[in-house]
Amino acid sequence: MKNIDHDQRVSQISDLIRGLEAPIAIGFSGGKDSSAVVKLLWACAHQLKSECPMLKVVYCDTEVENPVIDAHVKATLSRLRSEAKSAKIDLRCNVIRPAIHQSFFVRIIGRGYPTPTNSFRWCTKDIRIRPFQAYLAGSNSPPLVAIGTRYGESAQRDRSLKKHTDERAKNAFIQKQREGAKGTNLLTPIIDYDTADVWELLCEFEGP
Repeated sequence: MKNIDHDQRVSQISDLIRGLEAPIAIGFSGGKDSSAVVKLLWACAHQLKSECPMLKVVYCDTEVENPVIDAHVKATLSRLRSEAKSAKIDLRCNVIRPAIHQSFFVRIIGRGYPTPTNSFRWCTKDIRIRPFQAYLAGSNSPPLVAIGTRYGESAQRDRSLKKHTDERAKNAFIQKQREGAKGTNLLTPIIDYDTADVWELLCEFEGP
């Protein structure tokens, strides 16, 4: 554990997003990392009040997720909507899906694709990344995209993070998307957290 001060992190992120006109789209899977991002930005919204941009929690329903997990995530989104309304936080929840021609079963059954493997992981791009890119493309103003990516998850992930780091950015929590939706600004508020820090945030920090 790195003993990160979560309150200080909220202040750092609040200073970064204060007064932004564009919304913040939070990539949400229901896992620990994306849940930690929601908690941090929720705390920022409490701190900033009217100065906080709109928060959009975006869940991609791949239609091949474990039904129990899928139901749990959608129930979580429903509770988030309710809590945000009570707390007067401008938060929306969106469920997106892959286009029919890019969906898992159309690819497998209809077009004869082999099932995904570690060396041929077509499914991640088609049923997770492209739907999110389409969602961003349909936005009136390009949002800042908040994700729960962290250093230390894998050597490949660390290489990707270093590749996408915007050296011109004044803040260590900003990454520049260089593939897919190029030019998209990524907010990585837990980039330096380790697993223990994430669990501490989830278990002990106030939030939804």
